[in-house]
Amino acid sequence: MMKQGYGPQEMTKILDMSYSDLPLHLKSCFLYLSTFSENCTILKDCLIRRWIAEGFIPLRKGESLWSVGESYFKELARRGLLQLVLNDINDEIGCTIHNIIHEFIRSLSTEENFVGEHLSSISYPCDTVRRFTRDCSKQYESGVLSSMTVHLSKVRSLAVSGNTNKQLSDVSTFKLVWVLDLEGATGLRKRQLRSVRSLVLLRYLSLRGTDAYQLPREMKALQHLETVDLRQTNVNHLPQLATAKLVSLLGDHLVIPRDMDDMLELEELFVIVVSRRYSMVNAANIIRKSKLLRVLGVRFESCDDQMGLMPFLDAVNYSNLQTFVVDDYSELHLADGTYELHPTLEDGAVAESLIAEAEAGLAEDPSASTPLEGKPRSINPTF
Repeated sequence: MMKQGYGPQEMTKILDMSYSDLPLHLKSCFLYLSTFSENCTILKDCLIRRWIAEGFIPLRKGESLWSVGESYFKELARRGLLQLVLNDINDEIGCTIHNIIHEFIRSLSTEENFVGEHLSSISYPCDTVRRFTRDCSKQYESGVLSSMTVHLSKVRSLAVSGNTNKQLSDVSTFKLVWVLDLEGATGLRKRQLRSVRSLVLLRYLSLRGTDAYQLPREMKALQHLETVDLRQTNVNHLPQLATAKLVSLLGDHLVIPRDMDDMLELEELFVIVVSRRYSMVNAANIIRKSKLLRVLGVRFESCDDQMGLMPFLDAVNYSNLQTFVVDDYSELHLADGTYELHPTLEDGAVAESLIAEAEAGLAEDPSASTPLEGKPRSINPTF
């Protein structure tokens, strides 16, 4: 896409033509890239989750929303509108946006009221802004959230980072929010988190990298919740969640409640603690019932109960999992030291984007997360 020797005006014309040539569904996905900071690496899995939550990905017969989202990602890359980021074995794990393209989509997003930035009290009518991003750590942006509540009353997507203590005292006024991304936010208080329960249309909640340590008990009221991202937080114990539509449940050390095993739409569960027998039985039930589950990460703790462990591994063995990640198996104890996994688990079945996210900060020691690479036929605690 980016051609040598072209000036700014020529490049703008080329980008205008490229954008006009995009199908309608890809236009929304392309403009959405403007919600991410310039020069950052956008992880593919994170992007697709947000596309899905925004309703940009239509359901196609015989295809999952995830596979459709991946095809959109590949198409934007094929058109040269994003630059792929590859891992060591050339798998696509994310993308970057050229500075000129990023400036183009930021300008276009503002013109089309797709994304709002740098709002003043008179810059937008109160019913216009649908997506809003703000870094509260930037001095020129301080105070904007508290003063712009009425202008953001119909916002659908809200992404806030930096110190939110004085800027985001209550999110309950954003009644129509589908996506709430607080990744990297600091200064979160119980009052702010409790107010999340009022967002009855919420589909996507990210508290990743925040100082949150507990979710409010009233989270079960969020009946449309699809993605909950609690990685790099101190949240370990989950309250009861509405499970009917839950697709992605992500954390570092999640303890799943006993009666939360009916997550029929679940596709990603990462990382859960598998320990005492009831926990292993609960995890096995989740795997058996969640027929769409493709990514599972577990951390074994004090797993010396053969009666509980073997049914869990059997459930993994005969599931539809594409990825099974073991995070620290030092406490996994098997009678003969080895358990054979069913060969239907895919060769090298590792969610590279998920692992890339882990290496970006999921664990202090990236080597602690050990995916079963190659042909994942066995778990051997002596590794």
